[in-house]
Formats: sequence, C-alpha cells, structure tokens
Amino acid sequence: MAGDRLTERERRTLQDIEDRLNGDRALRHRVGLLAVRQRLAARLVRGRALALCAVLSLALLVLGGVTANPVAIWAFVVCWPLTVAVAVLILRRAVRDHPGPPRPFV
Repeated sequence: MAGDRLTERERRTLQDIEDRLNGDRALRHRVGLLAVRQRLAARLVRGRALALCAVLSLALLVLGGVTANPVAIWAFVVCWPLTVAVAVLILRRAVRDHPGPPRPFV
C-alpha cells in the first residue's frame, strides 16, 4: 500500500495538468453542454414515460367504460396507480432539482 503513493514530482505534474484543464474555458463550456444535454435527455425520457402511462390509462378507462369488460377494468385499476406514481416521482425530482427562491438571512 505504501508503494502506491504518488511522488512529489508526480503530484506537482498532476496538479499542473488539473490547473490547465480548469483554465480551459472551451473545455468547461463543452463539458457543461454535455451535462445539459444529458439532463434534457433524461427529462425527455421521463416525460415520454409519463405521457405513455397517461395515454394507456385513458385508453383503458374508455375501453373499460364502453365494453364493461372486467379485464379492461382491472388493467385500468393496475395502470392508473402506476401513472400517478410516475407523475409523483417526476414532480418530486423537478421540485428537488429546482433551486427555488433564495431564503432570507435572519
């Protein structure tokens, strides 16, 4: 374990590389854009999942109401709570990720 430590020269070299990377504005901009793209892609996937659940629930509700088929009614009974759960999870994440107004210093 003691032999796995970095030497002082290696630490200085590594610190120099990190300083140069931190000073590169174009790199920071590109990395920031990648993070934004990933967040938007995840948000889009969650939105599509919620929309799919909502459309399926609505279709099962209409199908169960029109046909009075117990299978369609029970499928709606199973699908609707899942839709609500997905909506709550998405809303909770949106509220958690939103910084909100600044709190006054008292």
